[in-house]
Amino acid sequence: DLFCLTSNAESFPNVLIESMARGVPCISSNVGDSMIIINNDKFIYKKKNLTQFVSLVQNFIKIDNKKKKLIAKNNLFHIKKKFTTSKKNKEYINFIK
Repeated sequence: DLFCLTSNAESFPNVLIESMARGVPCISSNVGDSMIIINNDKFIYKKKNLTQFVSLVQNFIKIDNKKKKLIAKNNLFHIKKKFTTSKKNKEYINFIK
């Protein structure tokens, strides 16, 4: 499986977090906070650049299943570390203080 966010405009694409939390690797255009969420420029392409997008998808297809599982595991770790509700609540409380 692979999730592709091909938007030309986003602010904070929650769908990337949702996909990564389910163990689905993601490719995204460089919109909004997609780089912060994905945290790996190998899976980000310049918006509206179809050639770069196709290249990323083709490269992903060539990755062996063992490495794809490792990518999914690393994605889940990153999401749990940075984007859990408790983590965001703490950041919000510290911001208010």
